[in-house]
Amino acid sequence: MFAFLNERSLEPFCDWEAGLLFFLRAALELRASAPICEIRRDDTFFTNPAFSQRFNHCHFPKDVRALVRQLVFSDRYCATWLPERLSVETDIYECNHPEVELQDESASEAAERKLRNAALEILLFSVADSAFGGVQTVQIKLKAASAAVVSLPNLSNSPDLSRWLSQQHGYYDPDSPAAPRDFQTVLEQAPARFTFTGKLERRFSRCVYLENKTRRFFYVDEGHPGKSAHLEVYSATEDHLGTARIDSGLLDPSTRVKGRKLRW
Repeated sequence: MFAFLNERSLEPFCDWEAGLLFFLRAALELRASAPICEIRRDDTFFTNPAFSQRFNHCHFPKDVRALVRQLVFSDRYCATWLPERLSVETDIYECNHPEVELQDESASEAAERKLRNAALEILLFSVADSAFGGVQTVQIKLKAASAAVVSLPNLSNSPDLSRWLSQQHGYYDPDSPAAPRDFQTVLEQAPARFTFTGKLERRFSRCVYLENKTRRFFYVDEGHPGKSAHLEVYSATEDHLGTARIDSGLLDPSTRVKGRKLRW
């Protein structure tokens, strides 16, 4: 299975900060869920001076900026597809919604792989406020009268990502040597109750969620896998309240650590 960062969706007037943060979140979740999916990017796009100039004007917390830089400028979270390309650089592909032509970019490479192997699972990650935002399935074909059409699942926001991940494997094994991913906990399984804050806790870069009703902050404790897995809970003033169950979010106040503060 492959997922491609759809750099075409980083349009000039889009919210690049939100888009790159979504790409990062998707990469973090899928990387931890390996080997279900490998992520690919177009290194030519991300190493272009025009991208670097725009990126330098994006405002991220210092620690998050470092992670985003690793996402787009290194192979830590995703590799470039160029050395393994199947598409021909000069070939043109047509997309019906949004109605655009594609050439020598991630979406056309994704389409070519699907054309050559229909059984291969391939999806796109796109920016929410782009022309690709909200399009559940992107249909692409080579620009030829008899060319076959391929349909690629397209994820452009956190709820879509959570749904897709939960459809892959939402169950958490209590004997797992790795801490649960967000989609394996109440944080993603109860979207009406919790909202992703757009921020990461500093120690392990886990996503921080806000419980809408109580205004409390929750995140998965990366250091406790398996049967010891739990959520860390903080008050609206960022004071530690204790730990909570990953399946229900039920707080155990006896585990509160006095003086501990939420570190962003």
